[in-house]
Amino acid sequence: MSNFASKFDSLKYSKLMLFACGITLFNSIRKTKLISLGLGFSFHMICLATIIIVSCCFYKYRSSFSAFTVITNAITLITWWAMFSKRNQIVRILHCLKKLGRVYKSKPILYFVRFSIFTVFSIIVIPSITSAIFIHLSSNNEGKCNECWFHIPSPVLKMAYNFLLQVSRQFVNWGFIYTVALFYSCTCLELNRIVCKLNKDIKQQEFYILREKKERYRNLVLTIMDFEDAMSFIILLVFCNCFNEFFRGLTQILFNPELNKSFRLLVLASFYFLGSGITFVTVVFTADNLQHNLAFLRRSMLETSELPNSSLPELLRCDLELLEDKDNIHLTAWGMFDVKKGLIITALASLISYGVILGQLKV
Repeated sequence: MSNFASKFDSLKYSKLMLFACGITLFNSIRKTKLISLGLGFSFHMICLATIIIVSCCFYKYRSSFSAFTVITNAITLITWWAMFSKRNQIVRILHCLKKLGRVYKSKPILYFVRFSIFTVFSIIVIPSITSAIFIHLSSNNEGKCNECWFHIPSPVLKMAYNFLLQVSRQFVNWGFIYTVALFYSCTCLELNRIVCKLNKDIKQQEFYILREKKERYRNLVLTIMDFEDAMSFIILLVFCNCFNEFFRGLTQILFNPELNKSFRLLVLASFYFLGSGITFVTVVFTADNLQHNLAFLRRSMLETSELPNSSLPELLRCDLELLEDKDNIHLTAWGMFDVKKGLIITALASLISYGVILGQLKV
């Protein structure tokens, strides 16, 4: 495991999956750019086709599941373009991370990435298998909205077709959002490692901080501010998608007059609810942990003097910069709210309120 961990890039998985969706976050040659362009075109075709077809289903059957699916697809497209427009800035952030000293031998980060890979694989494959089986067992009326517009004589081939169709949808809609969240969380973990390493180095110095450490701290602060500028709107869209899936799951569970006829949708919504919960909690905890350790590092630097030959104006300027960092450095969702642990309580309160409203409507 040690050899694998030493070569393992915690961001490699998310960058490869984003590339599969048509977004390149690494230096690429012309051939790679053409492949990325083709993958991006395929991504949009699947997403737009899903929006059109599911919108027709919603118009015909007035299904809440279809309505939430359309919203999910719309958020996915907006998120894709937000990532695409910020790709150069994100690549610059990754280069800054490398210069600041990323370390690959990290078992906790390695386990986190492996768990994330397992999660996204499960949320993509298991609902697809479930959906294909239920479509096969369902009546013809329910199958009208499953895009099998041509006759497939073999039941096995029909199940395989529905499975591949659902996998492509899950990958584009849910897998993409989860990958964006994973990229955000892994970047927070890498930044947090640099923060902890710098704080450890400062604690080992008894009376002063080497100028090199302060310069490294300043570069770290600029990188985090750049990261916040690039990802704040994107992470807001991720949260919007999570809440959309939360509301879809609660709607299917608490306000479903024909539960027996739409059990397949209940199963799918439950998986989406679980996956979105994991995504939401992961993003919040990694961002909050980074901000907490950065605040601890800032306090350590305020408590430690500069080199003895530094002038008083220079010392005051450095202290003022550290004090300003307290107000300037926050990971937010487009500046609307800070990404901290208290957000989980707010989310739970919103879901409880929504559940109470659904319960009253059902009565």
